[in-house]
Amino acid sequence: MRTKARVDTVAGVVEICRADVAGSSAPIRARMSDGREVFWIRANNSTRALPEVEQAAYIRDRWPEPADPRGSR
Repeated sequence: MRTKARVDTVAGVVEICRADVAGSSAPIRARMSDGREVFWIRANNSTRALPEVEQAAYIRDRWPEPADPRGSR
């Protein structure tokens, strides 16, 4: 999916911008201005920082390792 954006006018008065963005193909942590690295996730209609204790399980579920094309060894 490519990133898509559109602007709609509601009731002829209010403009609303909607951005549709594809998910990342790999986990990414954001470096904050204070130097901390934060792992953000989208959950339903919100964005939140995922606590470090939950990150490994989330990453394992969201980005499973690809199968080895040479077969198991």
